[in-house]
Amino acid sequence: MRERKMVRRGQMSLEFMVIFSLLLIMLFYSVNNLAFTQGTIAQTQLTVEVALEAKQVATTIAGTISQVYAQGPGSKATSYVSLRYLSNTYYLERAFSSSQVQIAYINGSVRVTIGDTPITNGPDKNTFSAPTLYNTTFDTAISFSDGVPVKTLKVVVEWNPDKGESWTFDDAKGVLMININPGG
Repeated sequence: MRERKMVRRGQMSLEFMVIFSLLLIMLFYSVNNLAFTQGTIAQTQLTVEVALEAKQVATTIAGTISQVYAQGPGSKATSYVSLRYLSNTYYLERAFSSSQVQIAYINGSVRVTIGDTPITNGPDKNTFSAPTLYNTTFDTAISFSDGVPVKTLKVVVEWNPDKGESWTFDDAKGVLMININPGG
């Protein structure tokens, strides 16, 4: 009788180990599918993070332009934006299938576009904009083929009445120089 109880306990332990092993295999498979394949939660999260950073860049530049415009001729302001995603081609490619980034001023708004063709609405949106107080007919764009080449973008905006409207990027210093000139 005692031998029979030992066999049953051994059988129950073996059944438990088999069922537990199957559950672990299914758990591993589901975690692997959710976290590490394209088109999953991780992919969506990366796309959102890149989009938020692009929106932050547009908002920071627009805010700096608005600040200088509100202060009047001769004013100057500097702001800095940390770039974790827009300066990394791997993140850009995974999130938007393109490493091209464009920073533009169009119709009174600062726009940041990731990719070749701006899409402003819908699930494939790749253009993020922020309006400025300053509105002019001057439109311009600065393009980067492999993401923005700096980890911290320095934005310097000035209102120098002696210069015309201009947007330039200094690769060596990582500085985006903007001159506004209303009525000039």
